[in-house]
Amino acid sequence: MNILILGNTAGLTNDFILKTFPNQAVFIFGHTGVKNSRKNKITVYTKHYENNQLEDVFDFHDYDQIIYFSEYLNYGHESSGEIENLIRLLECLKDRKNKRLLYITGPVLEDGKRSLQTTTKDTLLSWTREFGVNLKVLHSPFLYSVINKEDYLYKLFVRLDNHEQVELKESSQSQATFISLSDLGDLLHKLCERWNDIYESIIIPDPFQLTFGELLQALDKYFPNKQVHFLEERRIRKYDNDPEKHHDLRDRFAWFMRYALVRDLPDIYEDYQKQRKGSLRVSKFRNIVDNIVKQKRNKKLAAVVVTFLVFEAFRYMTQGQLQFQLIDLRLLFVVLISTVLGMGYGLFSAVLAIIGLTISQILSGTSWQLLLYNTDRWVAFIAYIFIAMVCGFVEMKKKDDKLQLDKQLETVKEDYLILNQSYHTLLNENKDLKNALLASQDGLGKAYSYFVTLDHASVEKVLRQTIDLVSEILNAPVSLYGGGPFQYELLLGDNDKKQVSLTDFKEVGDAFGHGRVWANKSLLENRPAYAVEVKTKAEGTFIIWVEAVPFEAMSTKVLNELEVLSKMSRSFIEKAELLEQSSHQGRVAQ
Repeated sequence: MNILILGNTAGLTNDFILKTFPNQAVFIFGHTGVKNSRKNKITVYTKHYENNQLEDVFDFHDYDQIIYFSEYLNYGHESSGEIENLIRLLECLKDRKNKRLLYITGPVLEDGKRSLQTTTKDTLLSWTREFGVNLKVLHSPFLYSVINKEDYLYKLFVRLDNHEQVELKESSQSQATFISLSDLGDLLHKLCERWNDIYESIIIPDPFQLTFGELLQALDKYFPNKQVHFLEERRIRKYDNDPEKHHDLRDRFAWFMRYALVRDLPDIYEDYQKQRKGSLRVSKFRNIVDNIVKQKRNKKLAAVVVTFLVFEAFRYMTQGQLQFQLIDLRLLFVVLISTVLGMGYGLFSAVLAIIGLTISQILSGTSWQLLLYNTDRWVAFIAYIFIAMVCGFVEMKKKDDKLQLDKQLETVKEDYLILNQSYHTLLNENKDLKNALLASQDGLGKAYSYFVTLDHASVEKVLRQTIDLVSEILNAPVSLYGGGPFQYELLLGDNDKKQVSLTDFKEVGDAFGHGRVWANKSLLENRPAYAVEVKTKAEGTFIIWVEAVPFEAMSTKVLNELEVLSKMSRSFIEKAELLEQSSHQGRVAQ
């Protein structure tokens, strides 16, 4: 499964990607802290993002899932150009087969007032309907990540650390709704795994309902001398994410926020300190580099002056020789410096050459008034400056061309890495296809083994073998209930439910009514993981009840195996009943 992530990706980490999308190929379009990893199937389109080449990204792969992180996930950040970016993304999806788009944006205000955020959402919904894109919108609390220097909490910590006065455009009673990457990653994993084709606008409930006053009170431990003022005490900002009102995620996925910002502060502050120390080291290193650059500049200027003096000394020593009188050594000096060091140093060398020529003419008896007012003598001065500019321009163009070639080389390298990644992806898909073919052959082998195992002349033996096979497939203990049509009693197995009524388990009864195996894919509470109905003529109806199974057993593959087993069991029970009936009739006839 190929997953493309784009938008506000600065705060993402390799750990977040690996935990949220295990064993998936993840592609990130944007600036991020995530690193390329062929082993972990992570590709970052950095150069393509810098060159604004979104369309090219869709030429490399077909993406099964696209996730867009909105700028509105950053507290206090006003997005600019997000609507245009989303429309451009939808244009790329226009002719694609897979059009699953998850748009993760910030929380919605409780007062329901329209904002740029709601306008962006409505525009996106309108365009997705036009292009036939399968859209889900996830309204999340604000993200916090101190590894991202543009994050609100990081900036707040830096200002408090520097003992600056902080003014918040909030009330102390306003809601500070934040979510950790870990919590969001758990939800994304479940949401993408159980995706359906229905448009949904999902709100993540905030069970902690933290206020800014409580948050700043918790920060007293780390910043005791902080100076914070609330500018809008009268305007209390609340968000529409009350857990009593929005409980769909708990009902569908058994998911809820686990990490509260206040309780997580010790770990957050520790990460901030590490990041802050690293930033201070980097800033010190940059200062050292700047000093070295300044020293290099001074050294270069000194080298130009020394070279000028060497040329002047050489000119003085060779002025009596005819062949050197035909060469303007000062002009040669200007050409040399401009070509090697660039226009800035070239103009400086031209000034030195002009000064040298002026002093030389004054020492030879020419008055300074004549040099100043006789414009014919300015030709040499203008020539020095002109030659310095021309040679400097050539040197600058050479540097620009080299820079462009370096950028193209970086893009080619990234394209090579992407193509290499695509090649390895194709190899892995080829291996997966081979394994799938082998698995299908194994599936035929399993079906045959079920056939042999269930082929008995006794209904009781078929039923017992069916129970054993269900337990083996699910790797979990099973219980057997008998009776019917609605009330069933526990016959076999260790289960707290001694009786089961299908009136209390309407979903299970509906599945049985359609001749299907019940599977609790939505993780509903107080429901079995699996339930299989087995009907007999003489003994009545039985239910094979599986209360809990390992997580990997909740898959479509396992459900299909149980469906096949259920139908085979039904056929062999009918066969066994016919054999028992004919055997009984034979004994009666004798």
